[in-house]
Amino acid sequence: MKYRIRDIENFVTKAYCVTIVQAAKLLGIGQPSLSESLKRLEQDHGALLFYRSRTGIQLTPEGR
Repeated sequence: MKYRIRDIENFVTKAYCVTIVQAAKLLGIGQPSLSESLKRLEQDHGALLFYRSRTGIQLTPEGR
């Protein structure tokens, strides 16, 4: 597993924010960049860390 520190920081920030847009603004990056970072972390970890739906994303049990 190759974890990137920035991806982990992005994950923690999103975990504490209500929306991905809010987390992206707090991190000073665009929402698409944050989404890509979270997907990359999931691939590196080999597990789904967030449930994604039209209403937003939430942590899975694995993500918690």
